[in-house]
Amino acid sequence: MTREYQVTHRTRYRYSDVVTSSYGRGFLTPRDSGQQRCQSYRLNIDPEPADRSTSRDAYGNISSYFHVTQPHRELVVTGRSIVEVDSIDEVLAKVEASGGRVVLAKAPISETSWWAVFEDPDGNLLG
Repeated sequence: MTREYQVTHRTRYRYSDVVTSSYGRGFLTPRDSGQQRCQSYRLNIDPEPADRSTSRDAYGNISSYFHVTQPHRELVVTGRSIVEVDSIDEVLAKVEASGGRVVLAKAPISETSWWAVFEDPDGNLLG
């Protein structure tokens, strides 16, 4: 069983005077992994940048670059995504079935979210 989460990250910059050039680079796109998949992602920048691009770093993270050239006193960067995650119970069962072990049992983060720490067969700790 999987769950979908809507994730919103917003950063707001307020300047004491008018700014005519703002550069930014962010790593706000959720990564796909064995237990989660990014279903959709959108990055909104206000004011609209004159130039923007995305690239992938050496670790597989998506980097978003932008350059705002119009005069502004405030810059708002908002990332919105839908992330699908696997059931933690199913993931822990797969870990144990493949020769790994649960190091820290499933524990609640909130009423609808949990976390755990496990060791894979190669001895790497993940959680």
